[in-house]
Amino acid sequence: MRGRPQAAVVTVSSGLAFVPKAANPVYPATKAAIHSWTQGLRHQVRDTPVSVREIAPPLVATELTPGQSQVAAAMPLQKSIGEVQGILSQLIVPDEILVSRVGFQRRAEAEGR
Repeated sequence: MRGRPQAAVVTVSSGLAFVPKAANPVYPATKAAIHSWTQGLRHQVRDTPVSVREIAPPLVATELTPGQSQVAAAMPLQKSIGEVQGILSQLIVPDEILVSRVGFQRRAEAEGR
């Protein structure tokens, strides 16, 4: 990848990468590990043409977990995909591709929540 003029590694974490969830602590812990690994990798390749991006979606209405598609708070899948595509299409793509509904989770620690 380093030999190409441009390359990218894209990981998918979750809004739960930024906050714990007492009811199911394993899932957020694995997403936090992906977030941490992504940050470390980004630092390792910072002087190369490789970009490292992290997509952090919110709860999305899919059947990843049975019944999840029926949860009222879940973001419709197409809306989530549309937001990610819109961010990826920008002239300058941020390192963290945060779907709008995860902002409150991303800022939780900084805001003392």
